[in-house]
Parts: sequence; C-alpha cells; structure tokens
Amino acid sequence: MSRFTRRITCALPLGALVLLQACSGGRSGTKTTDQQETVSALSPWLQTQQNLQVQQLTFSSSDQLAPMGIPGSSDIVYQSNGDGNWELYRIHLASGTMTRITDSPENEEDPSFSPDGRRVLCTVAPATAMQAPPRDILLMSPEGKERRIVAQHGADDWFPRFSPDGEGIYFVSDRVDERLQIEDEERRSAIFFYSLRSDELRQITAGEDETAPLPMADGTLVYRAGDGALHLMDPSSGQDQRLLAADRGVYGRPVNLSHHWILPGRYEQLASVLFAADADFGEVMPYFAEAAVPQRTPCVFETANDLYLVWSEFHEGQWDLFYQIQYRQP
Repeated sequence: MSRFTRRITCALPLGALVLLQACSGGRSGTKTTDQQETVSALSPWLQTQQNLQVQQLTFSSSDQLAPMGIPGSSDIVYQSNGDGNWELYRIHLASGTMTRITDSPENEEDPSFSPDGRRVLCTVAPATAMQAPPRDILLMSPEGKERRIVAQHGADDWFPRFSPDGEGIYFVSDRVDERLQIEDEERRSAIFFYSLRSDELRQITAGEDETAPLPMADGTLVYRAGDGALHLMDPSSGQDQRLLAADRGVYGRPVNLSHHWILPGRYEQLASVLFAADADFGEVMPYFAEAAVPQRTPCVFETANDLYLVWSEFHEGQWDLFYQIQYRQP
C-alpha cells in the first residue's frame, strides 16, 4: 500500500497567534520590567512535533473513525461504514494489512481493547435510517465472537472503556434521566462503572451530563463535565478537581503523549481540531500549526519500538486515518 506523506510547517498567522495566547490561559510567562519576551513551556515541544512526518494510513471512499491500539500487537482497531453500517476492522500499522472483526446488520462503534488484548468493547445498536436507537455495550473476543451485552438497561449507553486492571468497564449512560417528553440529545448522562467479576453497577458521577471517561493507570478518571470542563476524579474517594475550564474551548476525551496531552477542540471555523496541552493543562495550543482540515478521535499507541499518535482526518471527502511516529527506540 502506498503512503501519503506530508510535512507540517511551523509558521503561524497573526490571528492564530492571538488565539493561541488566549488558549494558553496566561501560563506561558510574564513580561518583566525590562520587557523580556514571554516564553511558552509548550512551544518547544510542539516545534519538535512539527518535524515529524504525518502519514496517511487508510485510503477509502468511506469513513474511518475511532482508532484504538491493540495491546501486544502492532495493530489498531477502528470503525468503518464502508458497507453502509458501522463495522469494526483492525489494521497493521507497518504493512496496512486490514482484517475485518465484525460482520453484522448492526452498528458496532467506538472500539477499545482490554489491557491484555483478549477482549474488545464497543457500542452496538440496530442500524436504522430514521434516528439513532439506544446503544448497548458489547463485549466480545478479538475475532468478533463470544458476543455479550453487559449492563443492559434499555437506556442509551456509550463511551465504554476498560479499567486499567481489565476487571471493570467505565461507560456513559442516560439511564439517570427520568424526564419525559424531551429530545434524546437533551437527556442528561452520568458515568457508570460495571464490575465484570461481580456484575455490580455503580454510578460514578452526579448525572449532570458527564461524558468521555478516560481511565488512568493510577485508578483515577479523567472525564468531561456537563459544561465542557475537564475533570479528574478518584472514584474510590469521590475527590474531584477541574483540569481545564469550559471557557477554554469545546474539548473531547484527551490522550496522554510523552507527558503532554492531545485532545480535540474547536479552532476558528473548524469544529474539531487536535490541540496540545502541557501536563497540568496550564497551556493549550493547536497541535498542528496550521489547522486546515478537521481532525478528531486521537489515540496513542505504543509498540515494542515506536510510539504512534493516530487520529481521523477529513481528507478528500471522507474521514481517513493518519498517524505520526513519535520516537524510535534504539
């Protein structure tokens, strides 16, 4: 398979510089009495990333979204609507070899793998043309077999992710909202935890439209609050702190890359563009210096030799997968 390759330039127009200063929240430095120029802690790291090649992974007439790495392999799993409904595929990063995981009349979306690589999570729902039906959480083998619905309720469940130990599932559900005669998109949601060992289900957040859970290795949970702010919670104690204020932009679920964060946000006329943030979200800047096309659903994937940043980008009329190799180990 051929590869589309490009280089990212570092030049920023004046308007973009103004926006970057606003996004940085004033953490980039302070001028002294001798008018010393401000120095951003994030800018040197971003400039390093601009020297990395961006390569196109898929070349399709359909949409490819939601890539996630498969532990213990050099493959990623993603969703594609090439057959008219959403199905799951896996692709080898080096060769581009593609393998289909699911083949059903339903929509399977938003995949993720367990830490040991032996189980797959995704959402599943009937493929209807009228409106999006409630989704369920589907657990299955890497080959798409042994399909099992977990924590089924009849409500809409989405954003499933394994806990770091692989023994539980975090997901979002609107089952907390008992209001009647409201539009589905107006229903409030909460984050839940389902134990695969005991079948116990616990509500983790208050139910004020929280979403996008990101389980961390230390047991904490990053999520998006109803107002768009990013929070960090300790589910065992309930302690909660805000990481990024809602007025800093519309952000989705972040991923951690080399002690920095990559997350989708809004940039000028583009509703979904990758942003970078430092370790404590003190600074936020567009990841690509000149964002010309929408980008979304970033993931970070590490193999034995390389670290990849993979995302979906709107290219020639559809969403295709792109990636950067972040470093090469000796």
